[in-house]
Amino acid sequence: MYSINPNLSGKMVEHFPFQQDENKEARQRVAYLVEELFATTGKVKSSVSDETCELLAAVKAKKDGKHFKNVKKEIDAVYKTLTDEATAVCKKIVTLSPSLSDRVADFTRREGDRKALLASISGLAEKVLGDKISKTTCTEQENNLLAKLYAAQTAIEDSLAAL
Repeated sequence: MYSINPNLSGKMVEHFPFQQDENKEARQRVAYLVEELFATTGKVKSSVSDETCELLAAVKAKKDGKHFKNVKKEIDAVYKTLTDEATAVCKKIVTLSPSLSDRVADFTRREGDRKALLASISGLAEKVLGDKISKTTCTEQENNLLAKLYAAQTAIEDSLAAL
């Protein structure tokens, strides 16, 4: 692309758009990565959080330990894959835009909160399987954990929106 540069007495100079737009390109890459992170987080919610809650409901209904272990193993494998993807995307975001490292750290912390809540829900299912908890206590703990999980997922979405 050529244009007349007024500072050089009307001489034609060559402009390299990719040099002028490096910051814009970096911002676009970060925006794409944030969208990818949104998608991965949505998969965690639908494939892990929702499935873990459904698993607890199934355990309460049938108390099938073999089914619980098999499904939990599948959920854990999916969760590991998705969190590995999210971690890789977070590293790319910080590499491209170091100023976002605090926000990425906030997202990572909130994802850790969700992981702990999912472990608590699985632990509750194990207590149900072992008849180590009353139905009333189970329902109270389940409601408490689900409320915290919902709040954690909302916080994750909010931290992503801040990126």
